[in-house]
Amino acid sequence: MSELDEARKQRILVCLAYVQDDLTGFHAQFGMRLLEWSEGKAKVALDVTPAVANPFGMLHGGMVATLIDHAGTIAILTADRDTRPGVTTDLNITYFLPTPRGDTALAEASVLRAGRTLAMVNVDVRRASDGKLVAQGRMTKYQG
Repeated sequence: MSELDEARKQRILVCLAYVQDDLTGFHAQFGMRLLEWSEGKAKVALDVTPAVANPFGMLHGGMVATLIDHAGTIAILTADRDTRPGVTTDLNITYFLPTPRGDTALAEASVLRAGRTLAMVNVDVRRASDGKLVAQGRMTKYQG
């Protein structure tokens, strides 16, 4: 991908500031934190607390899906020439391992393609404690 021009970089920063500062938003309610980003990439963390755990003390699969969607959206937003977050049209997730309460899930998103109408992203979710892959998602967003 090309180096970001200053105007586009400023648009991305405004969007990311909104995502981070929206303390009443869905993602903030569960403690998702944007750790880093670059063009077409994003890394988001989620601590496994009782609020996001299933009855067995593991990160709930629905929260893994939400984490994948959130990290993927940020990555797409940074890759899209018009800084559009898009609308999710397809989300496919494969779960490999659980993430227990007290650990942190780290989602690393990488855009596969960002076109005029569609964008695709791959997201790996790993446990912070040992780096093992716990889930992998692929998402498509409509950018129209």
